[in-house]
Amino acid sequence: MVRLLRKRLDAPDEIRTFPHGRVEIFEIGDNIVGRTVYEPGWRWSADVKPIAGTDLCMYHHLGYCLTGRLECILEDGTSLVISAGEAFEIPPAHDAWVIGDEPWITVDFAGMRSFARPMVGSMSLLASRPASAASATEASAEDKGSPATSRAISAAGWRASIIV
Repeated sequence: MVRLLRKRLDAPDEIRTFPHGRVEIFEIGDNIVGRTVYEPGWRWSADVKPIAGTDLCMYHHLGYCLTGRLECILEDGTSLVISAGEAFEIPPAHDAWVIGDEPWITVDFAGMRSFARPMVGSMSLLASRPASAASATEASAEDKGSPATSRAISAAGWRASIIV
């Protein structure tokens, strides 16, 4: 069913931190919006690569830059600088880093569901889940389908428990 929804961006549902930055996650229905805050010195290959476990960022990003500048380089060597006031689209297989002394702050409408988490399919993903998701994965197969269990586990935790 189509719903009319809105959400203020002053109380994130989740905050993922890493060296030189953080991602604030906002759930709007079945969608995820992320606000990124990357401090000067942030670089994906130094600060997020150890978490993701991939050589390059494998997420597609679509967003709007509020402050700062970021240089992004694709696997083929193509590069682009994104600055405040610009909308952007970044395909998978890229590295990126903050340029200058101002934080790079964006609102990202794609690629945030699992950003700064181990890649889906990795067993280490289970260890990084919030407590609500962990409780869902520990429930027995019979319990997962029960109405009581469904109500007891948050929507985000439930989705996280079945998306591996």
